Amino acid sequence: MYTFSIQEPIVIDNELMVIEFKDESEPFDGSQFKLHMDAQSYDVKKLTVFRHRLNLWQDITAMLSPFYVAAVKNELLHQVSVLQKGKIS
Repeated sequence: MYTFSIQEPIVIDNELMVIEFKDESEPFDGSQFKLHMDAQSYDVKKLTVFRHRLNLWQDITAMLSPFYVAAVKNELLHQVSVLQKGKIS
């Protein structure tokens, strides 16, 4: 079970969708991440994490299993669809 908290707004343009989220299971205030995807196909471009000590975003896509990245993407897209339905209602 993932404990991700999406940080709005979700950035979407013609080519790119960026979902910023926190991993609430992390011991210190949750780590900040950004998932960068193709806006049309939802293919993952990169997954970045904010390194507080260095004050920069680091691409960690190559460090993770493609299956884990896909699971994160699917969970976030599910949460986004639930958020969108809540705003429409």
